[in-house]
Amino acid sequence: MSPATKDTLARLRTRLSQAGLTYTEDNQKITSQCPACESEDPRLTAWVAKGRMEFSCSNGCTDNAVIEAIIEKHDPTRPLHDVFKVTWTEDKTPKLILPGIPVHDDLVALAAWITSVLRLDVRFPVVKASHHGVRGQEGHIELHRAGCDSIHFEPAAIVSSARRLGPALQWQLEPTDGEPYGFKDEHCKRIAHVLRLLCGVSSAPSETQETENIIGTFLQGAKAIEGRTTHGTTAQRYQAAEALKSDGDSRGSAWGQHYLIDSQTGEIVIRVGDLQEGARRQIGSSLPRGWLDARIDGLGWKRCRLDGHAESGRTGRAGGSHLRIDVYRGYWPVDEEGDDLLDVA
Repeated sequence: MSPATKDTLARLRTRLSQAGLTYTEDNQKITSQCPACESEDPRLTAWVAKGRMEFSCSNGCTDNAVIEAIIEKHDPTRPLHDVFKVTWTEDKTPKLILPGIPVHDDLVALAAWITSVLRLDVRFPVVKASHHGVRGQEGHIELHRAGCDSIHFEPAAIVSSARRLGPALQWQLEPTDGEPYGFKDEHCKRIAHVLRLLCGVSSAPSETQETENIIGTFLQGAKAIEGRTTHGTTAQRYQAAEALKSDGDSRGSAWGQHYLIDSQTGEIVIRVGDLQEGARRQIGSSLPRGWLDARIDGLGWKRCRLDGHAESGRTGRAGGSHLRIDVYRGYWPVDEEGDDLLDVA
């Protein structure tokens, strides 16, 4: 299977999961419920042929209809740790099934995959990985987590062995991390493959990838608030600002913090201070003045001031409750398109 084909199938798996659709995969074919006709049976089959994504629906839905339905149902704000869930077979003795592998250069998805598969606390997710020392399996891997200590695998070769990965992982977990699954060697080889991809994309991420990773990691841990808008009346802007307040102590993570999905535009709205805190936690140091503003602007997002009064009119301005906060506002994911599912190369 070519790298382009692998990436296209990976994008489709992620899109189906974020659209709330379950799927099975066998022999480079993905089978799912058809989102266009919403047949109760899994009657949609997808595969790559002659450099193009092909769909076959038992009810005759066209490729474009399927793509449009996937986009319509697609919820990019759904936590990726829900997308990359470990599942089990329905055999008498259930067998562990790891989720499909994300696109090779998707830093956010690869990090979320590792966080989910290793059962790490999503409040302290993996944000990147580093390969240190000599090249190959004799070097060692460092998994960087937001808000807590890194996890080290020394040498890197231990990740490929179930007998060695289990003990190495268990003794480096946080108290709130889950008990590791009972991996077999076949699972560990896939984990090692994803770690290698994550090390590669983490070693020299572009400015866009690094900024998207900061935003994506924040969205995974924060709570989405709907039914509010930052474009309405002064009272509506006040309600939006009120909804963005955190739930108290976030324990050094985005957990307990909020972001809005604007009810009028669909934009993601994040308090500037909250995202700056997340960026500092993720990078591990203070940020130069204006650094995050410039990165956000490079994504096409905007920094703006949200100013609102609880009551409209002169009464509200005279003595009513008033909130003024700075927010970042933009669309997520930044490069949301639909035809990337059709075009492979």
